[in-house]
Amino acid sequence: MARENTLDTVLMGAVGAGAAALIGAQAVEYYRERRRRSETHIICTDCGEAMPVDDLLDPVVTCGCATVRMD
Repeated sequence: MARENTLDTVLMGAVGAGAAALIGAQAVEYYRERRRRSETHIICTDCGEAMPVDDLLDPVVTCGCATVRMD
Protein backbone atom coordinates (compact mmCIF):
# COMPACT_ATOMS: atom_id res chain seq x y z
CA MET A 1 0.00 0.00 0.00
CA ALA A 2 1.38 3.39 -0.97
CA ARG A 3 1.98 6.00 1.65
CA GLU A 4 0.37 9.37 1.27
CA ASN A 5 2.86 12.22 1.32
CA THR A 6 2.55 16.02 1.22
CA LEU A 7 2.84 16.25 -2.56
CA ASP A 8 -0.07 13.84 -3.02
CA THR A 9 -2.19 15.87 -0.63
CA VAL A 10 -1.37 19.13 -2.42
CA LEU A 11 -2.11 17.63 -5.82
CA MET A 12 -5.44 16.20 -4.66
CA GLY A 13 -6.38 19.58 -3.21
CA ALA A 14 -5.44 21.37 -6.44
CA VAL A 15 -7.48 18.95 -8.55
CA GLY A 16 -10.45 19.30 -6.20
CA ALA A 17 -10.26 23.10 -6.24
CA GLY A 18 -10.01 23.13 -10.04
CA ALA A 19 -13.01 20.84 -10.39
CA ALA A 20 -15.04 22.96 -7.97
CA ALA A 21 -14.15 26.13 -9.89
CA LEU A 22 -15.14 24.54 -13.21
CA ILE A 23 -18.46 23.26 -11.88
CA GLY A 24 -19.16 26.63 -10.23
CA ALA A 25 -18.44 28.55 -13.44
CA GLN A 26 -20.75 26.28 -15.43
CA ALA A 27 -23.51 26.66 -12.84
CA VAL A 28 -23.26 30.46 -12.91
CA GLU A 29 -23.38 30.49 -16.73
CA TYR A 30 -26.40 28.16 -16.71
CA TYR A 31 -28.37 30.38 -14.33
CA ARG A 32 -27.40 33.57 -16.21
CA GLU A 33 -28.65 32.06 -19.48
CA ARG A 34 -31.80 30.81 -17.78
CA ARG A 35 -32.48 34.27 -16.34
CA ARG A 36 -31.81 35.94 -19.71
CA ARG A 37 -34.28 33.63 -21.45
CA SER A 38 -36.98 34.24 -18.85
CA GLU A 39 -37.00 38.02 -19.45
CA THR A 40 -39.63 39.46 -21.78
CA HIS A 41 -38.32 40.12 -25.30
CA ILE A 42 -39.59 42.25 -28.15
CA ILE A 43 -39.03 40.81 -31.64
CA CYS A 44 -38.39 43.14 -34.57
CA THR A 45 -40.82 42.50 -37.44
CA ASP A 46 -38.21 43.41 -40.08
CA CYS A 47 -35.12 41.49 -39.05
CA GLY A 48 -36.47 39.10 -36.38
CA GLU A 49 -33.93 40.16 -33.75
CA ALA A 50 -35.14 39.66 -30.18
CA MET A 51 -34.25 42.35 -27.66
CA PRO A 52 -35.05 42.51 -23.93
CA VAL A 53 -37.61 45.17 -23.04
CA ASP A 54 -35.10 46.94 -20.77
CA ASP A 55 -32.67 47.36 -23.70
CA LEU A 56 -35.44 48.54 -25.99
CA LEU A 57 -36.38 51.35 -23.61
CA ASP A 58 -32.82 52.70 -23.80
CA PRO A 59 -32.82 55.29 -26.63
CA VAL A 60 -29.23 54.40 -27.63
CA VAL A 61 -29.91 50.69 -28.19
CA THR A 62 -31.62 49.66 -31.44
CA CYS A 63 -31.83 46.46 -33.44
CA GLY A 64 -29.56 45.71 -36.40
CA CYS A 65 -31.99 46.75 -39.15
CA ALA A 66 -32.68 50.13 -37.49
CA THR A 67 -28.97 50.95 -37.25
CA VAL A 68 -28.53 50.18 -40.96
CA ARG A 69 -31.30 52.63 -41.89
CA MET A 70 -29.75 55.41 -39.78
CA ASP A 71 -26.72 55.75 -42.07
